[in-house]
Amino acid sequence: MLLIHALGSKPFVNATVTGKSSQDSSATLNAPSESQRVLTAGPVVIDQKAAVKPYSAPANDDFEHMRVQRAKQLMSEARAYQRANPSDPWGYKERLDVLSGSYRSTPAGAEAVKILAELKLPAKPAPAAPASPMTYIPAPDDIMIADFEGKDYGTWKADGTAFGSGPARGTLPGQMHVHGYLGQGLVNSFNGGDLSIGTLTSPDFKIERKAIHFLIGGGGFEGKTCMNLIVDNKVVRTATGTNKTPGGSEELAPASWEVSEFAGKTAHIQIVDNATGGWGHILVDQIFQSNNPLADQLRSLNQSPQPGVPK
Repeated sequence: MLLIHALGSKPFVNATVTGKSSQDSSATLNAPSESQRVLTAGPVVIDQKAAVKPYSAPANDDFEHMRVQRAKQLMSEARAYQRANPSDPWGYKERLDVLSGSYRSTPAGAEAVKILAELKLPAKPAPAAPASPMTYIPAPDDIMIADFEGKDYGTWKADGTAFGSGPARGTLPGQMHVHGYLGQGLVNSFNGGDLSIGTLTSPDFKIERKAIHFLIGGGGFEGKTCMNLIVDNKVVRTATGTNKTPGGSEELAPASWEVSEFAGKTAHIQIVDNATGGWGHILVDQIFQSNNPLADQLRSLNQSPQPGVPK
């Protein structure tokens, strides 16, 4: 494991990727190999699973039942939060807001609407700026894969409902505050709440640099809320957000894949949301190829312009 000194006030820590060794051209892509360095700004899970297949969305025959059960779970979590954090009624309200928005038609959602109508709160204190907001410092030889600043996804293909028809402009209805992305747009699969599922797939591109850098956040479920790099129809790199339990943060963190062993190969990226429980969504932004270290290109700032950080 390798520790990298902090950028700004927030340390970068190391995670690992396993995959084919660049010194063994006879090994298959899904064979175990030496660990390769991956830099992140949080415990982002980045791992390579052997023989992982690209995600294909399953059929959903009982969506309404899932919504009712998920709403009951969210109400239970909201009440547990209220008991554990009596000095933070605003956090309790944020959880009720999710229920009254995405789950309003369920019994638990209707109960949340009633509670909110009777809830009397003082003005919420202004949120503290993130400890280490980021900016992108481009290098002349960087190759941008996607910055998600357009009105739609362009040549990327969205399946299912989770990703909507185009990049989100920050926080979506019923969602906690999203931050740590760059510019105005990002991939946010909270479209319709955590029950929505789908994939977002890039067009093919050639791997021409040593690394692929990106920002990622949201759920931390391998194979379910993740971004995959696919080469020769196999997942050779994958990354997730950090969150698995109630609470957490909708902050995107810098992360990186070392991809020099795939130089010259054709690849594509698939962003997956196949989770329907808490933190069943993924956040992604600013995907680019580079020969430069991650720390040289996604640098800490001492301010947090809204809604994202200017590119």
